[in-house]
Amino acid sequence: MEDSKFFCNKYCETLRKICLIGEEVKNFVQFLEIVGEEVANFLGANSYSISEYKGKEGFRIIKFKKFKDLEGKTFNGNSMELYTLKLCNPVCSDNFSKETRFSIPNFISQKELRSGISIPVKVGNSYWGVLTFYFYEPRNISVEEESFLKFITEFISLFGERLELFNIYKILVNDSPFIMLLMDLSPPYIDRVIYANSAFTKLTGYQFSEIFRDWLIKTAHTKDKKDVLEAIEELKETGEAKAVYRIKRKDGSYLWVYGYFRVVEKLDKVYRVVAYLIDISVLKEIEEKINGKTELFKTIVDKAPVGIILYKDKIIYSNPYVSEITGYSPEELKKLNVYDLVEKRHKEIIKKSVEQRINCEKFKKFSADLQVITKEGEKRILRIVSDTVKYGNECFGLVIGIDITPQKRLEKKLLRVALYDNLTGLPNQTLFQSKLKNLIRKSKGNIVALFLIRITNIKYINAVYGLDAGDKLIKEVGKRLKDKFAGRGRSGETVKN
Repeated sequence: MEDSKFFCNKYCETLRKICLIGEEVKNFVQFLEIVGEEVANFLGANSYSISEYKGKEGFRIIKFKKFKDLEGKTFNGNSMELYTLKLCNPVCSDNFSKETRFSIPNFISQKELRSGISIPVKVGNSYWGVLTFYFYEPRNISVEEESFLKFITEFISLFGERLELFNIYKILVNDSPFIMLLMDLSPPYIDRVIYANSAFTKLTGYQFSEIFRDWLIKTAHTKDKKDVLEAIEELKETGEAKAVYRIKRKDGSYLWVYGYFRVVEKLDKVYRVVAYLIDISVLKEIEEKINGKTELFKTIVDKAPVGIILYKDKIIYSNPYVSEITGYSPEELKKLNVYDLVEKRHKEIIKKSVEQRINCEKFKKFSADLQVITKEGEKRILRIVSDTVKYGNECFGLVIGIDITPQKRLEKKLLRVALYDNLTGLPNQTLFQSKLKNLIRKSKGNIVALFLIRITNIKYINAVYGLDAGDKLIKEVGKRLKDKFAGRGRSGETVKN
């Protein structure tokens, strides 16, 4: 009973040492050396060897405790190692005598080793090599020791497989251009950073050993800290979160990152989180330059003394000048079509041209004076230029216009002063002579009638009743003549004062 208890304690202590030291290994051979040392102590072996299987070449000795001169040597034939891989299940032991079933290489037999116990080394389902323990005296293996070595064989296989996957993953992660962190969080605090890849030092300037508690939060830019804390809180609800923020490097400069956080394990109130931080500094720099130019462009367009409209099915953009002219706000304009703004008689023509432009049909630049209707129903005249703008695979309509209503009103007023009598509103002598010449030219020999009507005694009326009375008489005669001849269907008829 005491022997069993002693064996169990020894068994457990050996496994504990292997597991504790095994966490620090960097490669599989180093792990096998740790296992070799601890199992050799457990068995009381005088030496051990690690032999890698090289196929047809046989075995190459990687490690041989106490006999470094044998390391690097290769051997073949019906060796104990080969027998271990092919026939043992999985523990193989033998006393090296003349009647031994193995061919012992001379360089081993010369070391006065009398017996050995070997186990196969597998990584997953593939044989990697053999681990052999040597004794100076003949040695038999107990049932308990055989059970222990079988367990060690399985443990090596499992650990080797995971270590191989881990090393592949580590290579991929360390060679990646983004930062990867493995952390334990107790929201809103970060307890510790368990792992950081090489990109962490490259991009931030910090060594892994320099990471302090809440590093991720404390190095965040003051303006971005709230976003980071919100992302950490979001992890509790959804298990993942995203944030775009700035990290303060060791040299004091800032690094823009896109952070993606995901919970991989929950341990009571602690969340184990993997964080991927992608450097987006170049993108942010480009964005700032574009935004700077965009702001400049927007300022120019907003201040432009002309109306600018960009449209697809509806109006997409309109500058302040358009709102000033039409009375519609930018939000109201976005609910309208371009042809909703024009006079009813022009609507169908404009609608057709809009459809041609947004469907990328060939349509030349168009310019005209158009009458538009404001929100209050007022008519205004705009001189517009319309063209097609292509962006990617889409076509948009562009309208640039200026309000010429005051100009048109002034032109009309000046025309009336120049061509009409101020008192009667009838065409004056200049317009009369122009119309008469056109009438004669167009008549082509046909009869042209000219009536001359004279108001007599106008001077007497002015003298007796005053000038106002004379003006009233002239205006009334002009009105009656205009009414008499208006609508007679003759475009050449003109009443002149």
